[in-house]
Amino acid sequence: MIRLLVALPVILMAVCCKKEKSVKLTPVEVVEPGEEPAETKLQPVQLLKGKAKTTFSYTGNKLIKMENSDGTHTTIRYDEHQFPIMLENFTAEIRTGYSDYSVDASGQVVLVEKYTYKGLLLMLLYTHKLTYNTSQQLCRIQTLNESMELLNDRRITYDNDGNRKSVVFTTPQQTLVYTYDTRNALFKNMEYAFLLELETENPIFLSSSNNLIQVSGATATGANLGYDYNYNASNYPERIKVKIEGKTSSTYEVTYQ
Repeated sequence: MIRLLVALPVILMAVCCKKEKSVKLTPVEVVEPGEEPAETKLQPVQLLKGKAKTTFSYTGNKLIKMENSDGTHTTIRYDEHQFPIMLENFTAEIRTGYSDYSVDASGQVVLVEKYTYKGLLLMLLYTHKLTYNTSQQLCRIQTLNESMELLNDRRITYDNDGNRKSVVFTTPQQTLVYTYDTRNALFKNMEYAFLLELETENPIFLSSSNNLIQVSGATATGANLGYDYNYNASNYPERIKVKIEGKTSSTYEVTYQ
């Protein structure tokens, strides 16, 4: 009898456990004190400026194609090490020019030779010689003409967040100063994004951590540039208003993946 009384609670517990519904546990990401949650990494896949549309295609974090609604497009080719070797310009399917890249052992583009077609004749337009600092940031751009004569020489400095702080031109003498917000930059996650800025001379393609608020010091437009943003939930700009001092502004709508 004593043995039966001892065993009975065990049997009852087993029966009760079988009747309980199983609970599915959902893993919860634990953030240690002082540790920030992982950042959402987004890439822009479309820029809409009025009726003009530009779409971007990627392999990983590398751009492979930029296509415009006017029928022009740009492609970037990479070697077996995933280093860029050529940027090509097309109108429809006709190649109109290209930039040939020379890359060092670490994958840094150190020379850009820009060519264009004039009829059937292939012409060298200019050459960029690129130099990097100890943090592997582009710190000097020397631009030479087809005769390898110096056209301009620019020195670039950076702030502690990795954003471009200033550009000093020695030929002609000029200084541009850059200020930023604290949000995620449009092309923050695109590797070699600076190649688009070199190609287009458009600051919207600036490779940085944060977004430009102002470029002052007489830019190529002859005026200061200002930027206003609306941001998405991940703190990336989804609407960009570019203001040229004394002139009309333009607005870009951004779609991400």
